[in-house]
Amino acid sequence: MIKRAAIWTLVGLWATAVVPGIVTNAFGVDVGGGAATQPAPDTATDTATPPPTQVPPDQPTTEAPGDDGAGTDEQPVAPVDEQPEPSLFQQLFLPLLLVGFVVLWIFGSRKSRSSEKKRQEMLSNIKKGDKVTSIGGIIGTVVDVRDNEIVVKVDDTANTRLHFVRKAISHVGAPLEEGEGERK
Repeated sequence: MIKRAAIWTLVGLWATAVVPGIVTNAFGVDVGGGAATQPAPDTATDTATPPPTQVPPDQPTTEAPGDDGAGTDEQPVAPVDEQPEPSLFQQLFLPLLLVGFVVLWIFGSRKSRSSEKKRQEMLSNIKKGDKVTSIGGIIGTVVDVRDNEIVVKVDDTANTRLHFVRKAISHVGAPLEEGEGERK
């Protein structure tokens, strides 16, 4: 379960990092809002506004009639580009991503709850004479069942008995073959 959660977390992080780049490149839309940034026009080909001319310092400057020189340090104000409204995709991207995570979390927790319920049922139904396998791989036969403890006979010739906590039993029934009880 932890591996799946880690994988889905990585997929979510990848999606939030890569999808905006894909959207920008494919549709020309910047996910941050507005159109994708276009390269600045070349000043040599832009004939609408000529580049400012500078007067060499040794030449006198001529002023237009009526110009008293006041206000010459003011910079022209560039027009402000208004940001267009975000597209429907941009508005729904984050909410859909969050809904996807919630759905994955619900289905993932449902599966883990059902497997935990089956395990609790198996542990509560252990009785004397059952073959059990511990989480450490010890195989034996149940000799005594107490509230939270199970006594398992592991060797008939030496009459070796081990005490286990109920939660330490991984399988009840015939011993598992190698690789049979592992998760895939």
